[in-house]
Amino acid sequence: MIDENGPDPAGEALATEFVDLVNAGDFEGLGELLHPEVSSEFLGRSGPGDVIAALEETLLRNPGVVFTRGELGDEPIAVAWAVQDDGYRRLGLVLFTYADGDDGETLIDGLAYEDREVDPDLLLAEEPDIEDADEGNRWTEWDSGDGD
Repeated sequence: MIDENGPDPAGEALATEFVDLVNAGDFEGLGELLHPEVSSEFLGRSGPGDVIAALEETLLRNPGVVFTRGELGDEPIAVAWAVQDDGYRRLGLVLFTYADGDDGETLIDGLAYEDREVDPDLLLAEEPDIEDADEGNRWTEWDSGDGD
């Protein structure tokens, strides 16, 4: 739903941090963005530890996946991409829901994944730069100790 007041600044900041942390492989840092009752139907998990473990496991099985920030209408989202020949192919969208944490801060309390076609007039997403493909996707090697 498009909000005539524009996107929620807290949601925008959380979506941007989510993208930055996941692309960097900083799953520990990701925990700071998640509500204690976070759930994700597409990952089949709930609770910060289980959601993070499932997300990390999914991305380790698909190391070429990178995320960019996007908007679907006025909703801040993350866009999943996979390297394809001479560019990237959009895989799907990560949609967020939010709730207030114990200290009143806004946290992510839901992650949904959609791989449907969307109205191009509603989706704003920049494709990753193919020049960064090798460098940006090497965190899995760093994590396993196989990198430079």
